[in-house]
Amino acid sequence: MGLLDDIASESRPTPTVCSVAVVLADMDPKDRNDLEAALADQVTYTHTAITRVLRRRGYDMHDKRVANHRRGQCACAR
Repeated sequence: MGLLDDIASESRPTPTVCSVAVVLADMDPKDRNDLEAALADQVTYTHTAITRVLRRRGYDMHDKRVANHRRGQCACAR
């Protein structure tokens, strides 16, 4: 294997959706609607609260990912 092959195998494709969108797609419709409502209401629900609940439910999530998704600064917005 050549150098370029090694580099290519280490490169990752640019994601087309963020991890929040992946979680949304994995949820049942009721939970998805609830999460979408919480994401839309930035006054009532903090990034941290959303992240804590998602982690408790087994999703690997971080505050920054939730914040970026809410601000439209994630892969979904590209």
